[in-house]
Amino acid sequence: MNPPIESVTVTNHNGESLEISNLYPSLPASGLYIVAMDGLGAPPANINMTEYAVIDGAMFNSSRARSRNITMTIQPLRPVEVNRHKVYELFALKKKVRLTFKTQTRLCYIDGYVESCDANVYSTRGQIAVSILCPDPYFRQVETTRHMYYRTAPGFHFPIGTTDNPGPYELGILGDNYQVIDIDYTGDADTGVILSLEMDGQVGGEITITNSSTHETMRIDTTRVAVMTGQALGAGDIIQISTIPGDKFINLIRSGESINLISALSKDSDWLSLTVGRNQYAYVATSGKENIVINVEYTTAFVGV
Repeated sequence: MNPPIESVTVTNHNGESLEISNLYPSLPASGLYIVAMDGLGAPPANINMTEYAVIDGAMFNSSRARSRNITMTIQPLRPVEVNRHKVYELFALKKKVRLTFKTQTRLCYIDGYVESCDANVYSTRGQIAVSILCPDPYFRQVETTRHMYYRTAPGFHFPIGTTDNPGPYELGILGDNYQVIDIDYTGDADTGVILSLEMDGQVGGEITITNSSTHETMRIDTTRVAVMTGQALGAGDIIQISTIPGDKFINLIRSGESINLISALSKDSDWLSLTVGRNQYAYVATSGKENIVINVEYTTAFVGV
């Protein structure tokens, strides 16, 4: 019977990696074996409520997932001292570390900081207890998911040369509903996205992007963009938007230069997210909406391995 986790790849702050496999034929390769590991399920949550004197129970205010604490017990194999020192290098105290988990159905990672790396040197087994604190409690899929949306639908078919149909031939058809985007998000937890809005021509007024599943709306004032940059949005411009918690930004890429556009975001805007299940994004502009091509990029988030 295979273990629930086939392997854990540890990458330290220097970029050095080691795969610790729990499949017995591979044991000698790393010189280490993971005896036990905790903190791989759903993280704990804080539920904030307010109690009132005149009603039963309480009123819900907010909730948040707390940071994650992963602990593991590592067994160094012979030569024990050499492999123990290897653990010290991988799990450097206070430093950042990435754990990548491979199971039968998932390949995901989580980043954290080493809280302790305690070796019981005088014991017979010489096992090492490691504790890692993860500020972001969610595991992330290793591969990034990208959705690219075009305004044209394919219209090119073979064969193209016939007596009955000498041409001309349509290579693509401009769609009327290109501005609606459907995403089936298969993660366990909501996640942020990176949106790239590529301009094929002039765009004016206000660009509005919504997620009807979460009722979130984001608005960018292109007039403000023109004032900030000295030029209206036009062909070749790219607006990049990140709604990832802890790494949010709005930048304009123009002629290889990155310009901060955070002040062009309307005050009533939401930072868009992907929720579990179906998400329907829609975007529109006051003028020139036919000149926008949008790409969506995200990493799937999981509450546990």
